[in-house]
Formats: sequence, structure tokens, C-alpha cells
Amino acid sequence: MSKPIEQAIVRIQNSEGRVFGAGFLVSCNQILTCAHVVADSLKIPRETQELPDLTVLLDFPLLEKKSLSSLSIVRYWDPKSDIALLEILEDAPEGAIPIELAEVNDYSYCNFGVCGFPNDIGDWTYGKMLGKTELGYIQVEAETAHRIQGGYSGGPVWHRDEEKLAGMVVASDEDLPKDKIAYIIPVSTLLNALPHYLKKTSQSPAPLMYACFISFPVDSINSLIRTAAQEIQEDLEFEISAQLKNKSVLANTTRTARELCESACMIMLYTYRYFDSDDPLCAQEFHAMSLLEQTRLQELNVRSTKETSFIIPIVIRGIDKFPKEIDASHPVYDFVKYFMLSSGERRRRRDYRKDIEEIARHIVGQCKRLEQNIHNPCGNCADFELPKEQDVQHLIRNLAPNWVF
Repeated sequence: MSKPIEQAIVRIQNSEGRVFGAGFLVSCNQILTCAHVVADSLKIPRETQELPDLTVLLDFPLLEKKSLSSLSIVRYWDPKSDIALLEILEDAPEGAIPIELAEVNDYSYCNFGVCGFPNDIGDWTYGKMLGKTELGYIQVEAETAHRIQGGYSGGPVWHRDEEKLAGMVVASDEDLPKDKIAYIIPVSTLLNALPHYLKKTSQSPAPLMYACFISFPVDSINSLIRTAAQEIQEDLEFEISAQLKNKSVLANTTRTARELCESACMIMLYTYRYFDSDDPLCAQEFHAMSLLEQTRLQELNVRSTKETSFIIPIVIRGIDKFPKEIDASHPVYDFVKYFMLSSGERRRRRDYRKDIEEIARHIVGQCKRLEQNIHNPCGNCADFELPKEQDVQHLIRNLAPNWVF
């Protein structure tokens, strides 16, 4: 067995020392394991949907220098896919080495090895990977006397032919104790689930490029929308530049997914046409930023509130039709009254300047929070993509204004 897997394996346990499964180090302080292992150790239902806010106890039993148990918190939680990401409250102990997550070329009848904890001291199993199943798991079969069983879940499965991680143990049939078949989540699934959570230890931190990204309907005819976007950009940038260095506000008509990802916050410049079926770009940007917001809140370990939101709706038309679902969890600003005035009148109003200052403070606070608490907030922005048009049709159907005559 290759050395790195031994230096990455952890035991998941409770305060009484009972072991519930395994996990493995994937960065200086991040652990991948199964959600059901964490749920069992915390004595909560496996189907719990809300991110657990309890600490999880773990240790590195295979290190040459024995380590003390470490406390960790849950950073990512998906009970449906049975994936959880833990973060140790301090760096991993001396001697621990993360396992690199990299795509596997072949699973068909390849050799594997895995360590689990059906007992406290650990147990090794070797065998063959047989191929993918309908659920996307890789079916494996043990060739040793000991089979994969309870206590192996969350354990890293080592691809002995390619010398890399093959995946993570997720299930075996406990009703058939003589059956040596088990199932693993392939590394590709782990990578797809966690692109914005995993810290890349080999990559230098990439700072946020923009303080804010302004999302607005792109309409060359409607000068109100373009004027509002331009003036709000200028006014916010004036306030933000006094507090942050080298952070601009982006309000281009040609915007990219990468630029959205590289922004701390997004201004949702709302009009009646924001969720327009003929132009779904705004719906795509809103959905993309909502996903980023969810990811960032989980990484920061804070709940979704108006104070922690990374999306700031500014309404310039249609306050009566603004979606209640968005209003409930985001700080909404009614600018309709301001954009009934000329530019000069608007900027002379004390309440307008106060709102701009408040929005700027919110953006600056969120920008600093991200850069101070997330190791690499833009580490995966180059690969970030907007959702496809078909993936935002539910937003257009449910959030577009409902006109009743």
C-alpha cells in the first residue's frame, strides 16, 4: 500500500471513543467522509438536511507519531449523495499528508486497497474494482479474508494500478455477511460535488478581482436600465475605493461566469424584465450567484441572513412585483423613487447617498470576510460556468411578474 494513504486516513468517533467510520485528509485541514458516518457519530438522523453545527471528533491513527484527537466542524453536507467535508479547527498533525484528488482513467477490473475501522485498530482489504453501476457508484469485490463492512464507510480507496485515489467507500450489504461486494463513490463525483469547497494546497491563493458584479437586463433600447447600472457602479466604486484597494465594480453588458465568480457580491438590478423568458441571462446570473452564496456561507460556517447575503437586490422598477422569496433573505433596496429624478437631483438626496454608503459597507464587509476566512476564494473561478438556460426555467416561471387583468 502506498504511503500517502496511511498518512491521510482518519477515524471518525464520538466523545466516548466509539468509532463510526473513516475519512481522509484532502488539504491542510479538510477531511472527506460520508455524511452518514458524521450523522451516526453525532447521533442525528441520517436524512438531516440542515448543515450540522456540532463538532466532530477524529484522529489520525496510522501516523508514526501518535496524534491527539482533533475537533472539526462540518463545512459541506449532502446526505443525498452521502458526502460530507469536515474542517479541523487547526492544521492536521505532524506527519499527515493530504491525498490529491485527480481523475482516474480506468476502473474496470483494476486493483484496489482500503483501510476501514470495523474495530478500533483498523483493517485492510484488497480486491478488484469491477465497474460503474446505474447509481454512479463503482462496484468492488474483496479478494482477502476480510470484506468491506460497517466502519469502512468514508475510507479512501486506493487505485493500486494508477497509484492514486479511486474514490470513497459508501456502502456494503450488511444483510449478506458472506458477500464481498461493496460500493465506492468515484473521485470524479467527489470533485464535481466540491469544486468550490476544496482548498488546493498546491495552488497559490487567488484574490477576489472585483468587489461587486452588477447583474441587469441587457437592453440597448432601454436607457433607464443602462443609466441606472452605470450610475450605481460609479457611486458604489467611489465609496468602496475609499475602503478597499484594487477592487472595482463590474457593470459590463458583456459579462462572464468567471467575472461573477471573481466578485465578492452581486447587485441584482431589478426591473419587471429581470426574469425575462426571452433573455434568461439575468436568471442564469442570479442562479449562479445563489450557488456561490450557498457555497461561501457553508465555508464561512454562517447562516443565510440579510446581513450575510452576497446578493443585494436594488429595485429601480417593479417594487410591487419583487419576489417575496428573494426579499426574505436578501437586503432589498427600493431605488424607484430615486430613478424618477434626474441624475443631479438623485445624487443630491441625502437618503440616496445613505443607501449607497450602506450598500458599499455591506460589500466591503463581505469582501473582507471572504479573503480573511477562505484560503483561496477564486481558486476555481476559471472553471466556473453559468447554469444552462433549461436549468433556470423554474426561476423564470416562478419569479417573473404575474400580470392579472
